[in-house]
Amino acid sequence: MRPISRHHSSRERGGALVEIALVVPLLFLFLFAIIEFGWSFTQHLDVRHGARETARLTAVNINPGNLNPATQAWGIAALGCTRLEEASGTSIQIELADVTESDVGDLGTVTVSRDYQQLTGYLDPIFRYVTLESELDFRLEQQATWESMNTPYTCP
Repeated sequence: MRPISRHHSSRERGGALVEIALVVPLLFLFLFAIIEFGWSFTQHLDVRHGARETARLTAVNINPGNLNPATQAWGIAALGCTRLEEASGTSIQIELADVTESDVGDLGTVTVSRDYQQLTGYLDPIFRYVTLESELDFRLEQQATWESMNTPYTCP
């Protein structure tokens, strides 16, 4: 009977290195997916917060800088941009349901959207075309002195 040798044969050398080379990319993929998911959730919450803040400013008919009705919605949207953590590339659209008359209690809609900005770039093929969007309906608390926007306002 042959004694058990503690030395590995030359055929077994590098086996652990091959196993690590196969497993490490999967571990990195899993780790970066967790990081990107958390980052996307944070950005989604920021977009939702921007929609809520802009809807609130619009519902109470805030008039930043005493703007005329044609540009007041743009001023409200610009003020909404200041409420976002990361506003660059964010677009805000404010519309009334009934454009001809605006009375207390009428409905309006605020839409805030932004392209997803990756943190790691590792999952670029998956997240390249993701757009985060939040649409919120609000009810006017004061008669609106502004007009609906024809085009979305893009935050600087």
